[in-house]
Amino acid sequence: MRRLAILILTLAVSAVTAPAQATTQHSTKSASSRSTAKKAKKPKKKKPAVVAPKPSPSAAATTTPVPTATPSPSVDTPATPVIVSPPTSAVIPQALVAMNFMTAAVGQPYVLGGTGNPGYDCSGLVMMAFESAGITLPRTSGQQFAATMRIALTDIAPGDLLFYGPNGSQHVVMYLGDGKVVAAATPADGVKISNMNGAWYIANLAGAGRVIAPTPSS
Repeated sequence: MRRLAILILTLAVSAVTAPAQATTQHSTKSASSRSTAKKAKKPKKKKPAVVAPKPSPSAAATTTPVPTATPSPSVDTPATPVIVSPPTSAVIPQALVAMNFMTAAVGQPYVLGGTGNPGYDCSGLVMMAFESAGITLPRTSGQQFAATMRIALTDIAPGDLLFYGPNGSQHVVMYLGDGKVVAAATPADGVKISNMNGAWYIANLAGAGRVIAPTPSS
């Protein structure tokens, strides 16, 4: 009887412990399977591929050849002709004779329309001065303005004439040099030497004229 009881107890213990062991073995296998699955799912890192550098083209291969220019035949270019303006006519010697006549008349009275004996007006004095040198000029200042050659003020020389008013119709004087002029001025002043830069002279200047040598008659 005692042996039977021990056998029954042994069988009972085996029945209790067997499921537990089976459960433990199953859990262990499941954990092992999950661990293996995780390891299988984890992707492997790929190493970057090493790309070999491409060989750079040589300088000779990339250089574009420059064509050599064909030299053109030389052509002799004719020199551009230089146009030379004719020189301004110089003051004629007769103008200096006329200047001496006018300076000698300083102090003579002013007489409207006078040509001397006893006095002069501005254009009458100029006409008689050039007549003494053998040059014939018209009677009035406007006519004398038209009969003389126009010159720039920067070119005036002793013996040249300066005209005032429209087309020189109001007054005429002779330039002496150094800014001085001689003329039959007014009834109050008579024939006198004065400064060409006076206010009236500057405001009314029409231009400068030069008496040129007369053309010989054929």
